[in-house]
Amino acid sequence: MIEGSTSAGLSPVKALKVAEEVARQMIRPSDILVRMDPDGVAILFDGISREEAEARSQRIADATVAALGEVGAGGRYLAEGFGYELDEVMDGALIDSVEDLIRFVHIAHRGYVAKQRGVARELEQGVSVVRRPVMAANGFDLIGYEMAVFRRHGKGDAATLRDESFSVAQPALGAETDCVVLEKLTALAQPVLGEAAKPIYVPIRLTSLVNPLYFDNIRSALDSMPPILRQRLVPVIDPGDGAGRTHLPRARELLRSRVLAIAVRVTDPAVDIAAAAAGGATTVILDGPERRFEKPEDMVARFRRIAREAGLTPIVLGAGDVVAGMSGGVACSLVTPN
Repeated sequence: MIEGSTSAGLSPVKALKVAEEVARQMIRPSDILVRMDPDGVAILFDGISREEAEARSQRIADATVAALGEVGAGGRYLAEGFGYELDEVMDGALIDSVEDLIRFVHIAHRGYVAKQRGVARELEQGVSVVRRPVMAANGFDLIGYEMAVFRRHGKGDAATLRDESFSVAQPALGAETDCVVLEKLTALAQPVLGEAAKPIYVPIRLTSLVNPLYFDNIRSALDSMPPILRQRLVPVIDPGDGAGRTHLPRARELLRSRVLAIAVRVTDPAVDIAAAAAGGATTVILDGPERRFEKPEDMVARFRRIAREAGLTPIVLGAGDVVAGMSGGVACSLVTPN
C-alpha cells in the first residue's frame, strides 16, 4: 500500500505506477499482480507461506520508496507491505475475476488490522505507563513529565518490567499499542494536571501517525482526551532510519492542532537532530543512554552540543547516575526517580 501527499511533486497516480513497475521487476513469472487503485498493488503469491509473502511484500515496498526517491518524490510517499492468506477469508469461494481478488484482499486487510488490534488489547494487561519527572540541567527545577512505557515479562515472582517506550513493532501492532498507551495516559496524568503547566512527553511511533490506516485510531484516542491534557502533550516521535525521517514534517502537520508540540527521538545526533529541526520540532530526546550506548557520557555530550548548536532543547529520558552526574548538566528524567 502506498500513501502520500498531493504536494509530492509526483501525482498519486504516477506514484502508484512506479510501485507497479517495481513490483513487476521483483516478482516471479508465476505470480499475479493486480493494480488496486488508488493506493496499492496486490500480488497473488502461490506456494509460499504468509510470512514469506509478507517479507517479499515489504522488500517490494522498500524498493518502491527508494525508486520514488530517484524520481524526486522521496520523503513524500510511504509504502508498506502486508501478507495475507486469502484461503482464510475466501471460505471455499473461487476467484473468477480481478474484482473478486481485490474484494478478498480488502476483506483480508480489514481482518489483519482487527487481529493486530486484538493482540494489542491482549498485551494491554502487561503494559504499564510510569510517570517520571523531568528536571532541568541544574537538577532542581521541574520542567516536565516523561510517560515511560513498560511491559511485564514472565509470571509470578519471576516477572520483570522492561522499558519498551520505543520498542520495535510491526506497524499495525505498534499503532494499536500506541492507542493503548494514550488511553492509559488520561488516567495517569490526572494528578499532575492541577500543577503549573508542564509538558508531558509520551512516545508515539512515526508510522502510527503518517499512515492513514492507523492515524484514524490515534486521532480518536487524542481527541477523546481532556483538552487540558492534550494542550500539554508532547509526542516523542521515533523517526527510525533511512527515508522515514523525511516524514516528520507531515507528522507535525497532522498533530499541529491537537498537541502542544512534537519532540524527536535521537539515535544518531548528527542525522536525527538535523531531521528534527527540518521537521519543525523544538525538542530532541535521547533515551536510555546507559542502556543503549557503549560510551553514554560521550554520546550525551555530543547530543547536547549538536542540539544546542541547532537551537533545539536537548532532554535525556531514563538517565542513570553516570549521565545525571555529568559536568555541565543536562535536562533529564532518571531511571529511578528520587
